[in-house]
Amino acid sequence: MRNSRRVFSGHISTIIQLQSLAGFKISLDPTWDYTDVAICTGAELATGIVCASFSAVRQLLTMVLPSR
Repeated sequence: MRNSRRVFSGHISTIIQLQSLAGFKISLDPTWDYTDVAICTGAELATGIVCASFSAVRQLLTMVLPSR
């Protein structure tokens, strides 16, 4: 169940990026319009890194904050 949430959040960022790419292909000035694509690409990468490190963060939190 937990892995499906991570994959789902990765898919959401990909869908948002695809919407920005659809507007990019009809651009008259690609240099100016590329900023939205670059921001979405960065957000997608950040989402992937966060999702990949959830298990390590969970283990770290269990070490730092032991349950009673």
